[in-house]
Amino acid sequence: MLTRRTAIKITTATIAGLASGITPSNLMSATNRFVSLRPPLKSRKFVSDAVESTITSVQQIINDEELSWLFGNCFPNTLDTTVEAGERDGKPLERSYLYHSEIMNGESLIFEMTDHPTQWGSSESNYP
Repeated sequence: MLTRRTAIKITTATIAGLASGITPSNLMSATNRFVSLRPPLKSRKFVSDAVESTITSVQQIINDEELSWLFGNCFPNTLDTTVEAGERDGKPLERSYLYHSEIMNGESLIFEMTDHPTQWGSSESNYP
């Protein structure tokens, strides 16, 4: 049986939802919320088949649709916009990977970060 208290809760929640722009049609089209926000392929500063393959395979493993979408948008952005230059023991580090021994030997690693897209470590000669 619907009580006065429950009716007030439902009405309040409905009004709050409508006031914030949530409509029944918005709820029905929830899958449209998770559209890729990445730039078109030809506009990207960093393109890698390995990265695209990794994104696809990881997204297939993630069961949560929103988390999968988040990974697909954030992972490549992180690779595209963070490292501008690297240095290992005072010498330029051009490759985009480290060996376990370099870390365990206590070598000095310095990464220069940036807020704009870079191509650091992206050439095929720098692949592991």
